[in-house]
Amino acid sequence: MARAPFQVLVILFRQAPSLRFCALQRADSGSWQWIAGGGEDEESPLEAARREVAEETGLVAATPHPLESRAFVPVDGFADRGDWPASISAIPEYAFALETNMDPCLSKEHTDFAWLDYDAAFAVLRWDSNRSAMEELRERLVQGDLIDEA
Repeated sequence: MARAPFQVLVILFRQAPSLRFCALQRADSGSWQWIAGGGEDEESPLEAARREVAEETGLVAATPHPLESRAFVPVDGFADRGDWPASISAIPEYAFALETNMDPCLSKEHTDFAWLDYDAAFAVLRWDSNRSAMEELRERLVQGDLIDEA
């Protein structure tokens, strides 16, 4: 499978009894983040988001809600970028959100997970793009404006 030149980010969240976000701790760096990964072959970002949820958490996902938050990730951190044109220096990161009441069954990519309120999640997340997507999600939930499948 060829790695597609884009990244996805998926926030697992629950609203009851209060809003919580599920942060995952990476096995390789110890940093906390949302579900993240790249597209494969001809996948769309939405298809990649669903696959990454299943691979990293064991949750067979309903369709995640797309978020408008976007970031660009430098390609120098991707070992499997071999098929990409040399002119690509950064790839887009598409954000999604998925509501679930189930706990993840972690893959070997992660060592721990935690259901956190907004402030605690904001404090532990390593990447600004993760924080921005969470801010958008929280605002959309407050406004009752969560986007359905694109």
